[in-house]
Amino acid sequence: MIIEQNLLTQMEPDKRRALLEELDNIEEAVNRMKVPASFVDQFYVLRGHITFVHSRLMSDDHSH
Repeated sequence: MIIEQNLLTQMEPDKRRALLEELDNIEEAVNRMKVPASFVDQFYVLRGHITFVHSRLMSDDHSH
């Protein structure tokens, strides 16, 4: 959520790189997780949200 909140502000390139690195670390950790079948739906929602935030960080256009 912290990374996503930062999307609402104009970021310096260094801060954007740091957030992308942090998001990549989160994504790696999530991809290594083993989840019980009862949580599979939530797991896929989480992975989709990570992809969404990553694409927003990569975008040059932060308009809503």
